[in-house]
Amino acid sequence: KKLMMKIKNILKDLIKNLDYHLENIFDDTDRDYYHYDRSEFLKFNYELEEPNTYDIDIESLTTHIIQMKLFGHIIYYDKDDKDIRRNQIIKEKK
Repeated sequence: KKLMMKIKNILKDLIKNLDYHLENIFDDTDRDYYHYDRSEFLKFNYELEEPNTYDIDIESLTTHIIQMKLFGHIIYYDKDDKDIRRNQIIKEKK
């Protein structure tokens, strides 16, 4: 049975997580940390029986909001690793 959560509580947790990122991780000069397709990442790194689904979702929302701030949109890649909203190939740094 899924627990119905109040939007107010979800937003509080989201803001708390955003504050954490802004204070401890976020650096405008380190855009690479947030430049990835979060949904693709979860497809390959998510356990089916993951107990912390709520925390993972809050982290996803946080990542998407920071991507909107940094890049002006949420990052989604196509099968060729192109950002479908910018149509650019993403290359890893060596």
